[in-house]
Amino acid sequence: MATHESWQFSFVREIGEGTKSVPNLGYRSPLKVEISGLTSGSAPNEDFPQIVTSSDHIRVSYSMPIDPQGYTLTGRVKILKKPKEFPRGYLDSLASLVVDEDYSNVLNTLDRDEYFMFIDEQVTSSRIIWYYTVFYEATDGNGATIWLFSPINSHDRGFALDSGLSAFGQQMFDYFPSGIRTKDKSEGEDTLYRLCQILGKPLDEIKERLDQFSDKRFKPNDVDAAFIPYIDNLLGWPTNFELREGRRRFETEDALNVWKVKGTNNAFELVLQRITGWNVELHEGYNHIVTTATPEDALDANTPPTDWVEATDGVWADQVNASPFNGTPDLSNSNHNYFPGSPNNPFRVIHDSSTWLNMFGVLVQLTSPLSEGSPLLRNLAQEKIDRLLDYLAIHYANFKVQVADIYNDTLTLNGLDSFSDENIRGVDESGELLITESISDETETGVLYTYPHADALESATNVTWSSSVVGNVGRIFHNALNQGI
Repeated sequence: MATHESWQFSFVREIGEGTKSVPNLGYRSPLKVEISGLTSGSAPNEDFPQIVTSSDHIRVSYSMPIDPQGYTLTGRVKILKKPKEFPRGYLDSLASLVVDEDYSNVLNTLDRDEYFMFIDEQVTSSRIIWYYTVFYEATDGNGATIWLFSPINSHDRGFALDSGLSAFGQQMFDYFPSGIRTKDKSEGEDTLYRLCQILGKPLDEIKERLDQFSDKRFKPNDVDAAFIPYIDNLLGWPTNFELREGRRRFETEDALNVWKVKGTNNAFELVLQRITGWNVELHEGYNHIVTTATPEDALDANTPPTDWVEATDGVWADQVNASPFNGTPDLSNSNHNYFPGSPNNPFRVIHDSSTWLNMFGVLVQLTSPLSEGSPLLRNLAQEKIDRLLDYLAIHYANFKVQVADIYNDTLTLNGLDSFSDENIRGVDESGELLITESISDETETGVLYTYPHADALESATNVTWSSSVVGNVGRIFHNALNQGI
């Protein structure tokens, strides 16, 4: 079932222990996996008349190739198969062993690059695609034993066809008049019927191929691995060809699930988090809008309406506390700071159309880099999100991106100079210079204070810093050289 898309499998870098990838291995006789619908008792290859089929099967052809440069093949061959992805380690515990042959005793007389055939009947009729890889044991220049495979010539895949009677052949035979069918059965020894079966088998194969593709073309976990990038392209998801097919399927399935819930906060946060490597929180502006209300209009959590029944309507205080603030903000509390552009304000504000605080405003807040992975730099993360918003978000929303300023820089300077010269007077005073600078950022955002600041040492951005010099600072000596006349 090799196709022109098979090139993509050669870039995978996830290889099992004790296994090495050698691209030119077996270039004269690559592994061949052939889907087959031959009926039971058929001999697929006249060169191997003793090999006959007995049920649904896949034909596997392999050879003993010439030695690749730098390696000597020992004669041992293994073929492994897996659903969903190619085996890339000869000890893959999740793979099934198909062929395990040792030709070491006849290796000197064996015709290299001549095919052997194996009929794999350990397959299902549910049209599962099986992915085969052939491995060869070899020794390198140092005498170490290793198993080799080629990412180009050692892979192939296929699924089993129905080995029963041809459905199309039966329909073709049924089109003939009943007299001809009766005569063929009584006098012709089913010659016409057998001819219809032979002609119908290719049509059966076409139908099974089309059904297999039609049923699974949009299912990342079941589709032919070569078609995964096409699904990615429909979603705008970049395919990572260095990952094995199982991981690609997982990523594509994940992207598909995100696409299905596109526009929801969870999907939005997940996409931005994976792209930037930062923890992402979304804050919607309508939750931060204050309504203009008089004290009489404000809801009192302790005084439910006269017709309110908590048994059926719920707890009135819970309903009031869960609703957006609709009273008059209290600015007298000195413990509450007002942070411009922050979702952590202690009260609601009347919206400003120039910020995210409006009915259609959304704050995309990157709070901290993820502990795993490689998070983007602050400016790069913000620029990337700005470019992606048009693709991921609702077009009429007003978005503002806010990235936390987090710095962690360490600088260490070490200097050591040791020398001896009798013409230079020794230094009798040592010096040590230690400069310490500390910066404290408690809020990570600019602060607008609505009350006198309690700490006069802190600036308008709530940042303190200090610098000090510690230790004995010695003199710098100059030395005179004595020169005799």
